[in-house]
Amino acid sequence: MKTKNLIVNVCNPGDFDGFQYAFVELDENLAKLILQRRDLLLTLASTNNSLTCMEYIDFNAVFLNDLPDGTETPECDEGYGFDETELTVEAFEDFAERTDCDRMSITENGFCWTAYPHHAVQAIAVETDQIRYGVLSDLIDGIE
Repeated sequence: MKTKNLIVNVCNPGDFDGFQYAFVELDENLAKLILQRRDLLLTLASTNNSLTCMEYIDFNAVFLNDLPDGTETPECDEGYGFDETELTVEAFEDFAERTDCDRMSITENGFCWTAYPHHAVQAIAVETDQIRYGVLSDLIDGIE
């Protein structure tokens, strides 16, 4: 099965700086699930224009406090900050942070992950930059 591994920038609120990146391994099954969720959002939003996002409990993103030496940081392109990597999840084990309430957010234009740092002093959420659906095109044919 084809996979695409991404390192995604993480947005931290206020002065919290514990999470810098997230690692996501996309495969054909996850890509199909993401697109099914987008289709459901678009169907429901067609009859309710106040619906702009849907969230699902999802632990496919591994939130990181840093990257291994020599790993390039993702460039940000119009709010979409991620890069493909040949590294696998094992390369990031020493940098993984514990999280709670991880969610995948689906919007019309893309998807991202949100999580709460485990045992954080404040109830804050961190969020990956949004990923455009076109990223899935190598995994499934016919994606715009």
